[in-house]
Amino acid sequence: MGWQSPRSLEQPGELEVRRLEAELDETRHEAQSWQRREEQLKAECERLQSELKQLQETRAQDLATSQSERDMAWVKKVGDDQVNLALAYTELTEELCRLRSLSSLQSQILRTLLQEQALNGGEHRARPRRGAGPPPGVGLRPGPAVSPG
Repeated sequence: MGWQSPRSLEQPGELEVRRLEAELDETRHEAQSWQRREEQLKAECERLQSELKQLQETRAQDLATSQSERDMAWVKKVGDDQVNLALAYTELTEELCRLRSLSSLQSQILRTLLQEQALNGGEHRARPRRGAGPPPGVGLRPGPAVSPG
């Protein structure tokens, strides 16, 4: 009779708990990535709003000179900036929806994990996290960058 490896002695519930823990860890990392992306998009929105304000102030000064060519260029620039701002806002909203979805999934995984632990009588001890990134082969899907104007 040969010796069985320690993995072969694990209970099926423990394997499921480990799988759920790995999935939870992956979801946490993905949520953090989306939060960073959301912060980047917010900063881009603020930058565009500031630029728009500056352009509006410039516009007020240009009105005093009444040069129609400058007026037309300004109108085009402001229109372009407004489009960029609208696109950045739309992307931020989409990122926020994805983040909420990930958060919901994380909560569901946590509930399942806690239920599994409760069913196993609390015998499972949390193992320490290994590594700071997602498992190999798991990639995050950040959205496209917003071009600055």
